[in-house]
Amino acid sequence: MIVARAGASVVGHLQVVDGTAAGHAEIKNMAVLATRRSAGVGRALVDAAVQRARVQGLAVLTVATAAADLGNLRFYQRVGFRLRAVERDAFTPASGYDAGTVIGGIELRDRVWLDREVGNDIRSAA
Repeated sequence: MIVARAGASVVGHLQVVDGTAAGHAEIKNMAVLATRRSAGVGRALVDAAVQRARVQGLAVLTVATAAADLGNLRFYQRVGFRLRAVERDAFTPASGYDAGTVIGGIELRDRVWLDREVGNDIRSAA
């Protein structure tokens, strides 16, 4: 778990777990206080995860988000992730999601997987 603080207050966190392939890790959960979004906290958390992955000798970080969550898709691409795959119908009642859930006018149905190579990635994501 990586934690972002402002003074004594926690303003964000990021959880990284082992990936499904050798040399891979997955960002499983990330949250930033609403009042601290667009202030660089998320980027700093991802940068810290990338650095840890490099130190551990990992090659790739992956992350999954809802195809309907355009804000998350934009964020992850801005910090260097690229689209890898679409998992159709991942968000169903059988997997614990309410039918007809809508995010920003888009029905919650598909999961998008993104990844970022970190082993030799020495650039700063723009």
